Amino acid sequence: MLNHTFYKGLKTYNKKKKIIFLVIRKQPGEIDWILPVLNNIKDKVNIITIFEKKISLKLLKQNETLYKIFLQTICCYFVNSKFKCLFLRLASKLSYILNINKVEIFFKKKIFQNYYKISDLLESLSSNHIILDSKNIRVGMQDFTDNSPWILKLKNEIKNCKIISYPHTTKIYSAKRNLFKPRNKGFDRNFLFLSSQNDLKHFENKARNQYVYICGYPKYEKKWLRKIEKYSSSTLYKKLNKKKNIFIAYKGFNDSLFNKHDYINQVKKLFDFVNTSQKYKLIFKFHPHDQQEKVFLKIANKYPKELWTITKSYLHTIIKNSSVCMSFYNNASITDFLAAGKLPIQLEKVALNKNLRSTYSDLNLCLTLKNNLSIKKAVNLSLKKNKDLKMKIFFTNFDKLFRKKNSIDFTSSKILEIMK
Repeated sequence: MLNHTFYKGLKTYNKKKKIIFLVIRKQPGEIDWILPVLNNIKDKVNIITIFEKKISLKLLKQNETLYKIFLQTICCYFVNSKFKCLFLRLASKLSYILNINKVEIFFKKKIFQNYYKISDLLESLSSNHIILDSKNIRVGMQDFTDNSPWILKLKNEIKNCKIISYPHTTKIYSAKRNLFKPRNKGFDRNFLFLSSQNDLKHFENKARNQYVYICGYPKYEKKWLRKIEKYSSSTLYKKLNKKKNIFIAYKGFNDSLFNKHDYINQVKKLFDFVNTSQKYKLIFKFHPHDQQEKVFLKIANKYPKELWTITKSYLHTIIKNSSVCMSFYNNASITDFLAAGKLPIQLEKVALNKNLRSTYSDLNLCLTLKNNLSIKKAVNLSLKKNKDLKMKIFFTNFDKLFRKKNSIDFTSSKILEIMK
């Protein structure tokens, strides 16, 4: 019950090759940015993945396209014991209720020592005919939250193991390019991969303690996008209905972030538009944890079901099969639209924070709905076959600022260099 569960991938383990341990903490998005690179080097290394929560694996399996390629990339993966996770949460809650920090520290220490054990993983691998020497574990990888107990264990116990933190999102963190140059002396085991020079300001403090590489966006390379399209088993939405699809990357309501009146009004406007025109169908994609968001569904369920759906399909697949693409305000999907050759339309701001600015507006990467730009007008602009100069500038800016040539090969070469 307390053992971590072992599963085989489709890639054959080779004991002569060095090993990467990839840690996925909470959600499948943590693998999205790095998978093109790992898939590119899968014949040169052994890749073993640890899912810290079973829900992250469950959500990844729902994304059939990503899961197929993931299995072809790794030789095996583990899922943390759910009893261990439950025990940790109960210990934290108990110490919080009783306000006894020593209790929490004691339980966490016990769990850390007893369940986050590299030796247990090696023993489990051995029992499944995968014999490896710990000295061949050269890299531990995770998204840049930098707080996995497994990563800490790898760093503390495996002498030659380097730690790579990478983006799990394509979000642009600043509208300004930052020329800050990290001091890399004395930090030869810590590496930080970033998508863009614009992200450096946001990660400036973290970057001071690590080697930093600006890698671009591997998932936006055309050869990777073609692979996604090839592996996608999703039936094309265009063939399912006669209406043109309007894809919307949306967010569930959060009363600490959004004005409820404005949020409800925005949802109603979208549904009223398609209900009136009868030419379009709304395809919504939410964060995996927002699929059943009550405020949104209370409105949506008042409209005919043929006018809308919520999808869990891979983002690029939906975008390619939609005529119009919209996003929530300041949403990272805007760059996904541009990478797929679609004109991005950003919905108006419904945030409680009136000072919130959209990085994508500031970088001139999208249209934004406002009083002089209605949904109807924005949709018509998006459907125009011959885009005017104002529309073309979004794609020009994106290519100039954020499309790094050969980002997959560049990032691959850095990982292999780090593993030497």
